[in-house]
Amino acid sequence: MSIVFAPTTRFVYLSATRETAGRRPAAIAEASSAFWRSYWNASSVELPTRPALERMWFGSKYSTAGSTASADTVARMQKKLPPPGLYGPFATGDFAFWNGDFTLDYNQEANFYHVFSSNHPERAAAYFQPILDYMPSARAQAVRVAAQSSLTCDPKALNFPCHLAPWGQQSRDTTTYVQWNGPYAALLFINAWEYERDAAFAKNSTLPLLDGINAWSHCYLQKNSTTGTLDDTNAVTPDQIFENSPAKNPAAGLAMMMRAATAHRTIALAVGES
Repeated sequence: MSIVFAPTTRFVYLSATRETAGRRPAAIAEASSAFWRSYWNASSVELPTRPALERMWFGSKYSTAGSTASADTVARMQKKLPPPGLYGPFATGDFAFWNGDFTLDYNQEANFYHVFSSNHPERAAAYFQPILDYMPSARAQAVRVAAQSSLTCDPKALNFPCHLAPWGQQSRDTTTYVQWNGPYAALLFINAWEYERDAAFAKNSTLPLLDGINAWSHCYLQKNSTTGTLDDTNAVTPDQIFENSPAKNPAAGLAMMMRAATAHRTIALAVGES
């Protein structure tokens, strides 16, 4: 596969503000060029019969570089640099629809679908912290929903709402919609393990998150007295196939709950956890 470079970049990349401060314009331009050379050489596609699809791939990579922080930048900001919301840095007005928040039933994860498979795991660094920061509130929500639905849950259970904001906060939209916001949000954590095998991150972040998410699934799913299988259903707080569409055993919910459960076991065994 030959290297195919993206269309001409249109902005100077200034991720390392400390390093570029006080430099001459030529030095800043060279630092930017060095970044882009490294970035585009990390991965590439060539689709001669699908030029539109090829442009979409490179456009997505370009957008990712402009809207996400690298791992070293996130570390320098002491994990307080949030990931892009619904519009990244491309909002065009003061009022952003859906509050421009972190929407966990699809949109937030979609910003990062490609970063691991395209050899740019460093671009996922900012994704994780808002999910981890919200865990105490997700634990409190699990207690509330369990009480409403006459469920008996492990105190560690985590039930995530649909809309988050940075630094452990919730968006102004407090709707939960689906019961698989947590498993969906965990997919990027699972991907990080599968691509990077970072045992410390798995032990300190991924496994505690999966433990709480799976505790909620264990509590919420109900055994069918006829078939003996577990059903994703609850009359008081029903699950949904997508927003405002209640459904029994929604395929997306079941698939993501299973993904979170099997990944929990696989990762725990790999790092020597119970």
